[in-house]
Amino acid sequence: MTGWNSAACGTCYQVTYGDMTIAVLAVDVALDGFNLSEEAMDTLTGGLAVELGRVEVTATEVDASVCGIH
Repeated sequence: MTGWNSAACGTCYQVTYGDMTIAVLAVDVALDGFNLSEEAMDTLTGGLAVELGRVEVTATEVDASVCGIH
């Protein structure tokens, strides 16, 4: 279920691009993949967020504690 008040809100994912992995806390629905901030994309891509715009990642749902949720 997606949309307002979804049970999936607050789900934590490890998102990997190349050899970089970041933790992402889902707070809204994205129709295809993840919608990340430029800062998160820069971390993931070594500063190439604007140049690349979009990348293919591997995402794995993980425990919320990985995203700092207790």
